[in-house]
Amino acid sequence: AMTTAAEKEEQDAFKSPSSMFRSFTQSAQRVLEESFLMITETHLIEVRASKLNMSTGKVCFAIPIDMMAKLKFRRQESVSLFFKPQPDDPLIYMCPDSGDAVHQIQAVLKRHGVKGKHTNAAAHRAINEALHLVQDIQTKELALKHDPTVERVNDIMDLYRQAAERFEVAGDIRHEEVVTHMRKFLALPLTTSI
Repeated sequence: AMTTAAEKEEQDAFKSPSSMFRSFTQSAQRVLEESFLMITETHLIEVRASKLNMSTGKVCFAIPIDMMAKLKFRRQESVSLFFKPQPDDPLIYMCPDSGDAVHQIQAVLKRHGVKGKHTNAAAHRAINEALHLVQDIQTKELALKHDPTVERVNDIMDLYRQAAERFEVAGDIRHEEVVTHMRKFLALPLTTSI
């Protein structure tokens, strides 16, 4: 029978009394430890300390603040920190004061010149819709070269309008780029000749 790595580790942990005791000790230490996330002007630092003796602790990591790629949080629940080397593998901290923690991190990032914005699900959805519309525009512009008609131009113009609206609803400055591209499209010799 096949066993998973976790099952194998569990089996190995109980093969000898010393390994069983070591496994129990590690689990107990995790329960008795408290993690603290500190932010300085240059680094994010995680410190772990025993709940029984908070006067000393151990630095688990110190990551330069400029390595941060993204920051997410759930109010009164958790903070997720995404870093450039591994943008799909966030550090997640359970944190009842997540809103305050995020504001402190954002303040340091702002002093470093990093501008961020709060995005919600609706804004994220609007941006994705706009990006799909832009892909449709590109496809239809290529098709227009092979079969130029007034209907195709009108269809493309409608897609430009929708994409600009979706970006604007999301508060994304790319709506200006879409309008600029639309003007260039209208000024193309092919478009003006139709």
